[in-house]
Amino acid sequence: MGFKMTKRLRACCFAILASSVLQRAPAQPREQAPPLGSAAASSQARNLRGLKKLRLTILLGPGADDLGFFEAKFRTSVELSLRKVGIKIVPDDTREVTPHMGVLIAPFKIGSTEVVVTNISVFVYASARIEQNNVRGLVAIWSPWAEFVFAPLADTTPAEKRVSEIIDRFSNEWLAAQ
Repeated sequence: MGFKMTKRLRACCFAILASSVLQRAPAQPREQAPPLGSAAASSQARNLRGLKKLRLTILLGPGADDLGFFEAKFRTSVELSLRKVGIKIVPDDTREVTPHMGVLIAPFKIGSTEVVVTNISVFVYASARIEQNNVRGLVAIWSPWAEFVFAPLADTTPAEKRVSEIIDRFSNEWLAAQ
């Protein structure tokens, strides 16, 4: 199997990320993600200090390709944005332990309408040792609110734009932390 994800493992990862996003989603309208200058944003930015490279995973929800969402298009856009600011992307086939960025894009057609709602979540995790139990685990070091984008069927542009805006926000916070 190597480091390539099997379809089953990819589906499990998607299910875990999707369930964590859905559990975090409040039942009432929520505030926007903290502005760049706020204390919450600066706390996340401090977590990015010293980060030089990332492993990148783009996870698309089931049936995404039927709705016009393709992993290669999102991967290229995200990788280019990160490389532009100086973040190296580590290939999946290396054994190097490095922080990991997961981009979850889950489009869903709303019933028989011509509307697609897309859940977009971006998480950056790092491996950490928990001193109390002496075990290694993943710790979230950067994660904005989950975003939902509504668009006409077969129009992926609003979702692509929103992913780009989230990655730009990450890049700005990363640059501020360096």
